Amino acid sequence: MNKTISTLIALMLLLSISCIKENETLSMIIGTWEASEGKEKGVLTFDSDMSVTLEIIESDKIEGTFEIKEKDKLFVYLDDDGEQATLHGYLETEEILVMKRAGYDPISFKKAW
Repeated sequence: MNKTISTLIALMLLLSISCIKENETLSMIIGTWEASEGKEKGVLTFDSDMSVTLEIIESDKIEGTFEIKEKDKLFVYLDDDGEQATLHGYLETEEILVMKRAGYDPISFKKAW
């Protein structure tokens, strides 16, 4: 097998592994996550259509979208009455999701089984 073909095969394998990793991350994120740190309590719900809902208990419900970048980095885009908010985060474990907004402390969410 010549070097070009073996290089192409190696690249195809790397790309398929990358897609599998992203799909694994997506399947772990889909569902409901609860936070109860500090003063505010909230729930993040991720759907398979890449939509997300943030419910701040006893306060507000904000909808938006999310995407996974670089295999395991999560970005959440929320629209709160015309004001855009971007959160970024990652899975610390299969049961802990850490989200942060610029200028704010990170918040840990636990998977609600």
